[in-house]
Amino acid sequence: MATLFSLNICTPPIPISDKTISEKPRCETVNQEISSTRRYLLAGFGGSLAFNCGLAPLVAWAGDEEQDGSLVGAMKSLFDPNEKTKSGKVLPKAYLNSAREVVKTLRESLKEDPNDMAKFRRVADAAKESIRGYLVNWRGQQSVVNEESYVMIEKAIRSLASFYSKAGPSAPLPEQVKLEIMSSLDTAEKFFYYTLITLAVGGSSHRVFNHVLCSRSEEQSQLQLVEREEIDEDEDLFEAIDKLTSHGINAGDVKKLQDAGIYTCNGLMMHTKKSLTGIKGLSEAKVDKICEAAEKLVNYGYITGSDVLLRRKAVVRITTGSQALDELLGGGIETLQITEAFGEFRSGKTQLAHTLCVTTQLPTNMKGGNGKVAYIDTEGTFRPDRIVPIAERFGMDAGAVLDNIIYARAYTYEHQYNLLLGLAAKMSEEPFRLLIVDSVIALFRVDFTGRGELADRQQKLAQMLSRLIKIAEEFNVAVYMTNQVIADPGGGVFISDPKKPAGGHVLAHAATVRLMFRKGKGEQRVCKVFDAPNLPESEAIFQITPGGIADAKD
Repeated sequence: MATLFSLNICTPPIPISDKTISEKPRCETVNQEISSTRRYLLAGFGGSLAFNCGLAPLVAWAGDEEQDGSLVGAMKSLFDPNEKTKSGKVLPKAYLNSAREVVKTLRESLKEDPNDMAKFRRVADAAKESIRGYLVNWRGQQSVVNEESYVMIEKAIRSLASFYSKAGPSAPLPEQVKLEIMSSLDTAEKFFYYTLITLAVGGSSHRVFNHVLCSRSEEQSQLQLVEREEIDEDEDLFEAIDKLTSHGINAGDVKKLQDAGIYTCNGLMMHTKKSLTGIKGLSEAKVDKICEAAEKLVNYGYITGSDVLLRRKAVVRITTGSQALDELLGGGIETLQITEAFGEFRSGKTQLAHTLCVTTQLPTNMKGGNGKVAYIDTEGTFRPDRIVPIAERFGMDAGAVLDNIIYARAYTYEHQYNLLLGLAAKMSEEPFRLLIVDSVIALFRVDFTGRGELADRQQKLAQMLSRLIKIAEEFNVAVYMTNQVIADPGGGVFISDPKKPAGGHVLAHAATVRLMFRKGKGEQRVCKVFDAPNLPESEAIFQITPGGIADAKD
């Protein structure tokens, strides 16, 4: 028994409401008395089982109320419904870190003779009932209670407790039972690192987006949790439209703006007064008052070049999956702009779109966007089964990746435009980083035929492209759109590739970066910078693999 409870467990600090409450590291030697060591273990174990078995009764059993009261109070505050915003962001991290400690402790205990595990489990069961009272008042409770690693840890502990309740506290642990428990722990450990958790903790601008990724070293697989930094209200690039109510605007008028697809003050300032007065129930006088209030919240006047440079720091560059292609693009696909890829069929445009669906969800320190993806498909080429091997290549759970892609199939140019209008509501509440339109021109070429409708087509196309620009700048997302090519009658026989992108000058002026894709040898493709304000004209060779876009093999 002494050997079991002399394990060296160091309780990690627990961040609460931007303050850190930490217990001193409980790293004690094997020579301590059993009662003292048990107290240290269970206090540490109590922190580890904050989500699994309940902390309050466990820590109370572990030691004095005076010494442990502050820790118990701190953990209780995690589940206080009045502290959702500040405490919610630490819950997933605390759970996953604690669960790892549980697995580690159980693994080590299986090497010893854990005689008192049955007693420990009975106390843990009582503790779990206590903590459910807190969980039920927290909106994110299902992310933990129904999470696979939670279930598997519970199964492992129950298996251990079940054996000792039948065989007695001093019975040796059979190898078969040990293997069963180890199997549950292995499964739980897998889900620590292949789980994507999204918590809605109140307020559109308080979001936590946790990613779990796998990176392999030469000697062993080393798993890493990366937590996305919270986006605080003062760090958002947009101001929610409902803030107008604090500047004298009627809540009913704000609701009318939201019904019209305007969810931020930034988006409001991107509309003309003529279009705003076209909203039912908004008179010219009301629109003037609304715009005046919005100008107090967002600055759309002159700023210095230094301020622009500072704003550029908010740009996120999303990896394409190919280092050569990333270098060509100056780091990857950028937010706050439109990137257009045009080329013939099978040139790799849609393959890049599928790869970006995955890499956008990588954390920023792994050249990802740490956000969700919106995919508008006009040609029916999106394949969710294609996402699976790409996600596996980057060590991500395919199901979680797919859950963070919202998809819509557009059938007319009007449908396509309306889908863009509906995105504002979603992007104002969730952390999106990429919008894909594949392809941008297809439906316009179908719905408008002949030269007689060309002017109308280009006007409608310009309106849609304007909407894409506003989305990119309003929500700091990258817009990646694919485009078709048309034959160039004036190309002549001396032009090696007499094709040009569809859409004319309207589309050319809207795209910030234009990339030309063409086929190479086998699965190799060539990407050329056709037009960009900050990139030299150059080429990169990449390859289409089962795991998505990658560097070409020599």
